[in-house]
Order: sequence, then structure tokens, then C-alpha cells
Amino acid sequence: MDTSGGRLQRCQTTPANQEQLQLRQDVQKRQHDVNSPRVLSKLLPEQKVVVFQPRKKTWTPGKVIQESNKPRSYVVETPNGGEVRRNRIHLKPVIEDGRQPEIDHMTSGQDCSSSSLQEKIRTSEPNLETANKSRKPETDISGDDHPVTTRSGRIIKKPTRLNL
Repeated sequence: MDTSGGRLQRCQTTPANQEQLQLRQDVQKRQHDVNSPRVLSKLLPEQKVVVFQPRKKTWTPGKVIQESNKPRSYVVETPNGGEVRRNRIHLKPVIEDGRQPEIDHMTSGQDCSSSSLQEKIRTSEPNLETANKSRKPETDISGDDHPVTTRSGRIIKKPTRLNL
């Protein structure tokens, strides 16, 4: 039953509207293709990887057992003997020389290529001698002529205590 009483009008589509719609859809497709995630390489059975543990937000070593029947997923054996299924984005291959990449946390825009992981390892290995030299012993200067400041430059005022 039509309750509108003939007040509703049909949408008029013109070729100009169709052209605008197609142009907008083309722009959206182009932006999606640029920003969409890249295709990650396949992992082989028995390949060593590091596995992201989402609850702990840590990476642990593992070994690929097989590719899962789910898309982009793999069954991985963990060090404690358990088997987990993880999406490919949560698996990073271990570099051939046996070192594991240093990965602090999961980011969606993180580069997953092995060359970038190798670069992260090279830059994350500090020389122990330079690390020990760069550390300065912290001394508490309690004189009024040298106020303690924060990294941003604010002066830290010690609380005045009631001496009873």
C-alpha cells in the first residue's frame, strides 16, 4: 500500500551523474591500491620464523609445520611443543645466519621484507664498549646553585617536609 500519496519522485540519473560516480570510484580504487597491504612471500614447511603472540605482545621463535587450509595462514610449532595457527602477517622469517630480528611490537605499516629485518638487526646491535662509555653515573646534586631539571628543561623542586 502506497502511503506517500505520490509525493516521492524517482531519482533522475543523467550521464553527468554517472560520469561523476565513475570518476569518484576510480579515485577510490587508485587510493586503495596504493595503500593496500602488499603480498607477502610464501613460507615453506620446516622454515624457522618468529611468531607474534597477541596477548603478550611479544615475538617468539617457531617453525612452520604446514600451510593451513585457511587463506594466508600457517600452522606453526612453538618452542614449548604447542601448535598455533597464525596469519602470514604475524609470522616473520628468521634470517639465515640464525639471529632473530629484533621486533618490539606489532605495527600495521611495518616492513616485512628480510632485507629490512637484517638492517634492523645491524642497527640494533650496540657496541658494548661504546654503550658503557656513553653512560654517565647519575649524581644527586643537592646544592641550591645547581637545580635538577627534567629532559624538557623544567626545574624539579624538592618537596618541603615537616621536620618533627
